[in-house]
Amino acid sequence: MYHIPELYETIDYLCPVPRNEVEFCREEETIAITYTCDQDLFELCCLIIEENNIPVPGDLYHATGLYLN
Repeated sequence: MYHIPELYETIDYLCPVPRNEVEFCREEETIAITYTCDQDLFELCCLIIEENNIPVPGDLYHATGLYLN
């Protein structure tokens, strides 16, 4: 269905996207991965972690414990 839509009596709905727009989206995704929330809130949490000598979590379970604290 995907490669030959004519066989299924439909049309090709693909929308070509310029390469530079794809690269822009990838850059934005990288930023979103780096900061999973508001950047100011992220920096505040990092300061609190540093001030309280809390180790940076290395896995999901430690991260959940840190969040609960």
